Amino acid sequence: MDYFVYLKAPEHLAQFIKHTFGDPVELIRESPESRILREHTIKTPADAIDDSADCNVKIRIPHFKEKDPRIYNYISNATKLALIESFDEILKRSMWQEIGCLGVTNCKLSTLLYSYMERHGIEEKYWYTISQRWYRYRRAYHKQVGVSI
Repeated sequence: MDYFVYLKAPEHLAQFIKHTFGDPVELIRESPESRILREHTIKTPADAIDDSADCNVKIRIPHFKEKDPRIYNYISNATKLALIESFDEILKRSMWQEIGCLGVTNCKLSTLLYSYMERHGIEEKYWYTISQRWYRYRRAYHKQVGVSI
């Protein structure tokens, strides 16, 4: 029997996660996300509420030799937030690697963003969200290195 934890992520991030890691999500052994689960899964408290109906990301709990998912299959809201933040960092790095490093191109940035979204399973209706995130990443980077844009 498989055990799962459920996350409520922003929809564009949920689509990215599912496209990248599957649905349900299969974590890579020793990845930061897998380590978060290994360290923070606990026995289900007696007063735990099933919140899976509101969630859009389902993660299979792997079997850890020190924590059997039949017993340790619950994570706190803070741990859920840590997982979402970790997946969000993967999205950020992916965007920067695939779009941010493209200095001079012969096409519009919007075309690159649509292409990125298509490759990563993000619906077109989230274009504004993705574009604004990319602009914020770029602005922060340029500020850090002291280049004006």
